[in-house]
Amino acid sequence: MAINWLTALKALPWGTILSQAPTVVDAANRLLSESKRKRAPPGTTDELEVLKDRVAALEEHDQADAAVVKQLADQVAQLSRASQVVAVRVRMVLLISVVAIAIGIVSIALTLSS
Repeated sequence: MAINWLTALKALPWGTILSQAPTVVDAANRLLSESKRKRAPPGTTDELEVLKDRVAALEEHDQADAAVVKQLADQVAQLSRASQVVAVRVRMVLLISVVAIAIGIVSIALTLSS
């Protein structure tokens, strides 16, 4: 059983998962720091420019968030494929063990009947 778990853990793209972690953290930190920025007081002449800049920043964040979501979706798909492989292997091992138990029971019965 431990070998199956080790195989499953080896099948995961840990390099990809760990390499994307700093990207997610950086994006979250940028979003948090930019949301805390001071905004221009209402009624100033630069208010329209500030709003345009904020909209542009929000669009950039949306694109960055979409990229992160796509990466996460790809990783989930890879995890799903890996878990399907593990499930097939578990079924195969279960079938082999049932056959081995049946052979053992038959051999014990034949030995006792002789």
